[in-house]
Amino acid sequence: MIGAGTTIFLTAFDGGESLLRGTLETKVHRAFYRTDSVTKVKAYRLGELVEESPAPTFPILPYGSVAKITGTTEIAGEELNQFKSLWRGMMPTYYAKSLCHAPVYAVEFFENERRVFRTSICWHCHNFYVEAFPGAATWYGFDAESPGAQKVLKFFESQLPLIPVPPTPPASHLDLAA
Repeated sequence: MIGAGTTIFLTAFDGGESLLRGTLETKVHRAFYRTDSVTKVKAYRLGELVEESPAPTFPILPYGSVAKITGTTEIAGEELNQFKSLWRGMMPTYYAKSLCHAPVYAVEFFENERRVFRTSICWHCHNFYVEAFPGAATWYGFDAESPGAQKVLKFFESQLPLIPVPPTPPASHLDLAA
């Protein structure tokens, strides 16, 4: 009887989504609000999305691809406490997300040497991913315009500034004889 009831819950009452949402909500709550045991955070500046690369990469799990890592920093000590305080102000919400994702920054949270959370973050699309189950991730949203999210963005920009790409000179300035 339990098997039949479970089947009805999962199919007729959209229980599968409820279970997934519950898992996501729990993981997001832990990642944003239960960070007391986090001992370090690694932050990354990301480049282009690629299928694979010999250069260091960061996984973008929902796409099944990776992004090139173009910069990294480790946050520890008093700076970590300040970052965790900023991070709690991100205002994650399931409903404030787009399906696009062009991440510029990513983080990994550690308790001692054990990674407990990782994600890439896109302020343009107002989302980050959550690994619901090993290897299975989905998008989750946040209010990218909120003061908390803007403070986190400014923190990343100060630690891992974007490297401007020099403009390509106009064709008339190229020395074609060389």
